[in-house]
Amino acid sequence: MVYVKPKLSVWERALLIAAIIRTLDEAYAAYAKKSGFKPENITLADGTKAYWIGNPSAEKVLLWFHGGGYALPQVKATSPLRGDSAGANLAIGVLSHMMHPHEDITPLDMGGGKLGSAILLAPWCTFRTDYPSGTYNAKKDLVSASAGNRWSESFLGGKDRDGYNEPLSASVDWWNGLEDVVKEILICGGADEVLADPIRELGTKYKAVHKNTTVVIAEGEWHDMPTLDSLGGGGQQDAAIKSFVKSRL
Repeated sequence: MVYVKPKLSVWERALLIAAIIRTLDEAYAAYAKKSGFKPENITLADGTKAYWIGNPSAEKVLLWFHGGGYALPQVKATSPLRGDSAGANLAIGVLSHMMHPHEDITPLDMGGGKLGSAILLAPWCTFRTDYPSGTYNAKKDLVSASAGNRWSESFLGGKDRDGYNEPLSASVDWWNGLEDVVKEILICGGADEVLADPIRELGTKYKAVHKNTTVVIAEGEWHDMPTLDSLGGGGQQDAAIKSFVKSRL
């Protein structure tokens, strides 16, 4: 058990938890033991490692790209595609690759089908830090512009920003054809997070090209709140995601 001093700010508590968090392998094994299922993971041809939670033979599978700024691990690990924070950016990257196959990556063959849905929680859709919400939510959120700048610089590794790695840098036209690769999209964000304005902008762009796009901006909620149970969890975003998933699985 980890004791977190109540007087610490949300950001200070997040830093403390990040400092003591276990590796994904350790956390997954512990979660499997606690939940009573046999741990099972797979390693893809490119070295990507994935962890099963539930029956691998299930008719519908939820693929989750976890967040962490490409720098922090997380406990959790085709039909729905889901991602939170930096993981949501990866999920969006998959959608972009389906519409505009990247020259360095093998195209995704869906056999004429499309993804059942995409759930984008607190998507890190821009590396800019000059949006108004970045200022008025600076003391409310658990992420900061300075951390975002460090992580995005490390992630890009000197490469230019484009529609694959920074969704909001792409024009609206880039997203034409979104309805051809995914049936439904749910975008969630907190009104108190520094990314609130970019998330709203992403939602506006998606709604312009995909009629089955739902955007939830929850008042009083911060970045990635539903996944951070130890920092509060729950809330409107959590309820929206649970309702969305339950009605489709």
